Amino acid sequence: MEALVLRDSITRSMSDEVFLKFCLENSGLRIERNSSLEIIITSPVSTLSGLHSSEIFGQLYQWNSKNRTGVVFDSSTGFTLPDRSVFSPDASWVSIGKWNSIPDDDKNKFAPLCPEFVIEVSQNPIILMT
Repeated sequence: MEALVLRDSITRSMSDEVFLKFCLENSGLRIERNSSLEIIITSPVSTLSGLHSSEIFGQLYQWNSKNRTGVVFDSSTGFTLPDRSVFSPDASWVSIGKWNSIPDDDKNKFAPLCPEFVIEVSQNPIILMT
């Protein structure tokens, strides 16, 4: 599935606050931003990819529920990386210490942090069985 990439002077000049507002005003779209500050709009994933993604998120959530050393995020969560890119991994985990170090105001935005653990499900997943 192809992505629509917006690359122009307007997208490159968007502040983080304006980008967040753009995403909120277009909440029905999956929107990310790369390190070149290009906006990437992608279509929904296939049903099979969604199934694999939900299974992986469920396993990560259950693992975290047992050890309680961090917080788990789903695929709709955006994180702002040091290069100002904003990505939404299919599932991610952040340690309690790292999460608690983020100011509360930033937690209601695309938090400026890189999760310690991320999972991306491809359109053609490889299934490993043990």
